Amino acid sequence: MHMIREAEAKDVSALSHLYHQLVRSVAPDTMIDVRADRIEQIRTDPHNFLFVLEMKDRICGSAFLTLCLDPLYRYQPYALLENFVIDQGQKGKGYGTILARYVEHFCLQADHRVPHPEGASTRSWGLVHRLICTSLLFAICHLLFVILRMPRIVRFHEVGDANVLKLEELPKPQPKEGEVLLRVEAIGLNRAEVMFRSGQYLYQPTFPSLLGYEAAGIVEAVGSGVTGLKPGDRVSSIPSFSMTEYGTYGEYAVLPAHALTSYPANLSPVEGTSIWMQYLTAYGVVEFGGLKEGQHLLITAAASSVGLAAIQIAKAVGAISIVTTRNKAKASALSDVGADFVVNTNSEDLIQRVHEITNGKGFALAFDPVAGPGLETLAKAAGKGAMIIEYGALAPEPTPYPLFAAIRKGLNIRGYTLFEINTDPERQGRAKKFIIDKLVDGTFRPIIAKTFKLDEIVQAHRYMESNEHIGKIVVSV
Repeated sequence: MHMIREAEAKDVSALSHLYHQLVRSVAPDTMIDVRADRIEQIRTDPHNFLFVLEMKDRICGSAFLTLCLDPLYRYQPYALLENFVIDQGQKGKGYGTILARYVEHFCLQADHRVPHPEGASTRSWGLVHRLICTSLLFAICHLLFVILRMPRIVRFHEVGDANVLKLEELPKPQPKEGEVLLRVEAIGLNRAEVMFRSGQYLYQPTFPSLLGYEAAGIVEAVGSGVTGLKPGDRVSSIPSFSMTEYGTYGEYAVLPAHALTSYPANLSPVEGTSIWMQYLTAYGVVEFGGLKEGQHLLITAAASSVGLAAIQIAKAVGAISIVTTRNKAKASALSDVGADFVVNTNSEDLIQRVHEITNGKGFALAFDPVAGPGLETLAKAAGKGAMIIEYGALAPEPTPYPLFAAIRKGLNIRGYTLFEINTDPERQGRAKKFIIDKLVDGTFRPIIAKTFKLDEIVQAHRYMESNEHIGKIVVSV
C-alpha cells in the first residue's frame, strides 16, 4: 500500500484560495476567515492525516470541517447522517476514501444573524444557507481529492499489443539533479512508442517501463543545478532521452531539463506537444538532404505527422513535394494540406508518375519511413546523384540494398533519426530556430488527427496502429 504524502503548504494555501472563491461566488455577502495552515497526523498510523479547516462567518458563527484521508479503512461503513463520502471509484486499487464530517454543527446564533429576504423566516433562511454550505463541502472534498490523490501514470510490464498499457496510481515523482517535474497537459503519440511497447524499437524496455517522448505542460518543480526553467513555465518536450529512463505518459512526468523548451504562445498544449518529434525529424531533409528551392522531394507515408511536417517544410523552402499514400481518402486530404502531387500507390505506378512529374529526371531527395522491398522502387524513381533518407522501418519484410541502381545513378542511401540533430547543439539550435520562426508566423501549424483522454490510452494506441489517421494523435490530460 502506497502512503499518501503529506500535502505541501502551497497545496493548503491553494485550497483556501479556492474555498474563498467558491463561497464568494455562491454567497457574496458572507464574511469568511479561512484558517487552513496545517495537516496533523492522527493516531500513530502514517497513512492517516487530519485536515482542519476553520470557517467563520456572520451567519453560522464558528464551525470546523474535518477531512480524514483514510486509505486503510476505506470500506468501513460510515453511517453518520452528516458524513460526506467521495470514492475514487477504483475498487481494489485503493489509496483512500475522503470522509468529511462536521465536528460542530452549523448553527444559527442570535448575535450572528443577518438581514434576510422579507417574509422569510430565520429558520428557512438558515436552511438555505446550510444547503449552500453543504454544496461547498462537496466542492472542497473534491478539491482535496484532486490535490492529494496519487497521479496516474501509464506503464507496461511486458511487451505486446496495446492491452499491455496500464494506467497506474503511483507516488508523484520528484526531480533529481538536472531534472524537471512537469504537470502534463497533453501527450503526443508517436509510432516509435508503439514499436517500443511491442519490443520492436531501437532498444528494449526494462520492466516496469514508462513510455512516451512528447508532452506539453507546466513546470511544477526543478531539481538542483537546473537553470533557465522555473515553476510555472509553459514548456513541451524534445525527444532527446531514452524511454528506458524517462517517459511522458501520465499526469506528471520527470524529464531531463535539456529536453524541455518553451513553445509559441499562439499554440495550445495539444499543438505544443505536436511540434518536436515531427518537425525535428522532418528537418532532416534540410540539414542532411540539403533541400532547396525547385527540387523534387518524394515523401512516403505522407499522412503521418512527420510526413505532413515534411510537406510544410518543402513548401517553406520552395521545393516541390511528391507524396504517396495507399488510401483514396488520404490522397484528397494530402492535397488539401499543401502537397503538390499525390500518388496513390494502390492504383498508380510510382516510378512512372515520378518520371512524368519530373520530366524524366527523377526526384532529388526521398524521405521514407517504410523501407523494406519498396526501397528498390524508390531507387528506380530516383534521379542521378539523388539521396534517399530512411528514417523508419515500418515494412515487416527485410530491406534489400538496390545495388545496381545505386551504382548506376550514384545514389546516397542513408539512415537517419532525429537524435542526429538533438545530440548536436549547433544542429539543434538551427533546427529550433527554423521551426519556431515558422510556427510563430503561421507558416507551420501542427495538424491534429484526433484527441483521446488519458484513460483511453489503449484506444489511442489502437487508433495509431489502424493507420486511419492523418496527422498527430494527442492524449489530453
